[in-house]
Amino acid sequence: MTVAEILKHYQLHQTPIRVQLLEVFLRADRPLSVREIEPLLEQNPDRVTLYRTLKLFVEKSIVNRIDVSEALVAYRMNESSQHMHFHCTSCNAVYCLPEVPIQPVYVPNGFVVTDNRFVVNGVCCRCSDKKGQNDDK
Repeated sequence: MTVAEILKHYQLHQTPIRVQLLEVFLRADRPLSVREIEPLLEQNPDRVTLYRTLKLFVEKSIVNRIDVSEALVAYRMNESSQHMHFHCTSCNAVYCLPEVPIQPVYVPNGFVVTDNRFVVNGVCCRCSDKKGQNDDK
């Protein structure tokens, strides 16, 4: 779908921030934090507008919010599959692991699950390659 089609489908007006943000998500090959999103926007909106737009997109299920930790949240276009994520503790990048599906979590009767964080922490291939290159020097 194009940006215009997505906004029309979710009955949202085309505003510059909505268009720019959707273009960023459509080009992204992995989840992005706000810190990574900001430099990719043509016009830098104020943070309140950016966070309100992200919140709206999450509420409308246009994007998924991935709570990596208390300090790190990443966003990605909504995907139908539930899967794990990998967080690089060196560069703070977040990657989808679609080949690792999440199994349903069964809890006792009366219990209600309100949050699941299926995040694996470690060092991504880019950072481990850099570390290996630095070790050679």
